[in-house]
Amino acid sequence: MPFTASQVRAELHALVRTFRADLDRRSFEIPLQQKMRLSAALDKIRTIIRNRSTRSSYFTELEIDLLDIEIDSFIALIEPDIGGRLIERDILDVEGRTVVGHEQHSWLTLAEQMKVVLESIPNELIEQDEQKFEFIQGNLPLLSDVVPNQKVSPVHFDIKNERLVLTHHRAEASIEDSQNVFQARSMLIQSGRKIIEELQRSNCDRRFLDDVVAVQEQLESAQDIIRLGILNIACEEQRKEFEPELPGLLVGKLRAQCANIAMYVAQFPEWLRYAENASEVELSAEDIQYSQQAANEIAAQFEAIPAKVDPEVPRTLRAISEAVSDPATATKRVSFALVRTLENLFIRIFAHVSKFTDEFTSQSLAKVAKVASSAVSISFGTLILGYATNLAAIYEKVPGMAWLKTAVDLFKKIVASSS
Repeated sequence: MPFTASQVRAELHALVRTFRADLDRRSFEIPLQQKMRLSAALDKIRTIIRNRSTRSSYFTELEIDLLDIEIDSFIALIEPDIGGRLIERDILDVEGRTVVGHEQHSWLTLAEQMKVVLESIPNELIEQDEQKFEFIQGNLPLLSDVVPNQKVSPVHFDIKNERLVLTHHRAEASIEDSQNVFQARSMLIQSGRKIIEELQRSNCDRRFLDDVVAVQEQLESAQDIIRLGILNIACEEQRKEFEPELPGLLVGKLRAQCANIAMYVAQFPEWLRYAENASEVELSAEDIQYSQQAANEIAAQFEAIPAKVDPEVPRTLRAISEAVSDPATATKRVSFALVRTLENLFIRIFAHVSKFTDEFTSQSLAKVAKVASSAVSISFGTLILGYATNLAAIYEKVPGMAWLKTAVDLFKKIVASSS
């Protein structure tokens, strides 16, 4: 068992590499979503290991806590169908540098070995003396200086009483259009209710009915005009798919309703700004697909902590992701909705963390670590870090999103207490 900090890091890094190599094998056939979940968990562990010099002679308490959390999360993701899969790992020499042999273990056994390695770290390697550190942020920009305000998007987030929630705002048309907008909305509400009644009497697919109801509820709320526009586009795409199953007269009503809602949202300046921003973005089908995977994975993790995340948050993340029915053919407005929603999520979480890191720039690292640890736990920083890291590389091509990579790099240095 390793007994120096560098040996422990080398051992953990070797185990992470072993899992990643096995995941990359073509013979390892598991659902893409499951593979993405495992890869993201390994990325988090690797991020913590790498954000401290392998020559460092100690660990911080924060590092130990973060590694403990992320290794437990990784183990929890190993489902029975792969837990028994055999995997070959390298045996390193005592210096942790040279491969001297190989041995086979099951996935679950090898994952639990990471926990054993972590628990083997003696107390003398865990640094607790505040005087040996200087807070690194004195030589770094403040996180709050890097993170922008939330942007024009279908979804906005907030953290209230240490709980992640959505925020809503009324759809505001220009003064000269306000009367026409009010009348149009009233007519659309009435026609939408009649269409839903007819759909309920028909044998249409329940999924399509749910989509129509979602558009109607958003319309009647008089809030979040961009979300209404995106849901309407998605509903129109679904209508085309289910049209052969519907009566001809009802199809005509649905077409007219979707077209009229599209004209309705076009009267709002906020929608026009959003549409203009979306037109400037070029993303590949692979970029969009990865964004979908990230949104769904984050939603799944949020669903597991309802005390910290309002259930409306994961529901909305899934709805925006599902609006992209086909990444290869999705319109820019719909695919950009997903990108901008994830960006606003990252903005809110990083902004929350910055309240702690900025406030204590003059304090010792040990004190900051305790505060930062609380901030990470409350604000879900480590939960989204792996996704933000991977998406930052993709989103660099999106105008106005270069901040994400800078924030991710800075956040890693802060939470990992890098010197």
